Amino acid sequence: MEGQWIKQQWNEALDLLYPRWCAGCGKWDEDLCARCREEFAGWVDVSEHLPYLSQVTDELRPAFPVHALANYTGAVAAAIVSWKNMADRRMDRAFCDVISSHPPPKMPGTVVVPAPSSPHRSRQGRFVAGVIASAIADLYGLEVANVLRRPRGAALPRVLAGAAKIRPASMQARGRKAHGIRCIRADMRGQEVVLVDDVVTTGATLAGASRAVKSCGGLVRGAFVIAAAKDPRQMNADAHTVT
Repeated sequence: MEGQWIKQQWNEALDLLYPRWCAGCGKWDEDLCARCREEFAGWVDVSEHLPYLSQVTDELRPAFPVHALANYTGAVAAAIVSWKNMADRRMDRAFCDVISSHPPPKMPGTVVVPAPSSPHRSRQGRFVAGVIASAIADLYGLEVANVLRRPRGAALPRVLAGAAKIRPASMQARGRKAHGIRCIRADMRGQEVVLVDDVVTTGATLAGASRAVKSCGGLVRGAFVIAAAKDPRQMNADAHTVT
């Protein structure tokens, strides 16, 4: 009882020094409020909506399933952008709680591999894909292997706002950036991999990560992301629809 009181007093003191507000809607004194957490409704396979994922194989179908916990719009998009732009352990815990509240479907993988981040983000403690990987691995007792790297000087693909239209040139640029992803573990033979990332838009990063894993002998069985943006092909088609 005394320990709980001390913890409560400590948390209240921290709130005075470092005020909190919901990353999704701005509600005071919350990291991620209950209403915004409800937006992360459950895992859905979105692989059919990712144009670059069909280019990993010779077949015109996704190379592997990609499950998303939410749509990248509204409060979900706001919360993820806020999380990515600050090194905040409280936000790490909030998203880990969201994942543990909605355990992802079990995949036949033995290793969880986060999508690569920039060295700058990693040094600042903003490697959110690594946090997601650890949360999922802990649920199933799997290994986390941070073995993917982007080429030096390569910028991370910019996550667009929920309703932003992606131009064909932008889609091509995303694909080029993903081609330089490499695996620093020389031998992954026999290892079945589950990839994780925060947001998926075109599938270019996951496709590049899959190629890197395959080049070292590994096999990607699937991927999990916190949120999926709207299919860019549909967004572009809607923009050209005449009514």
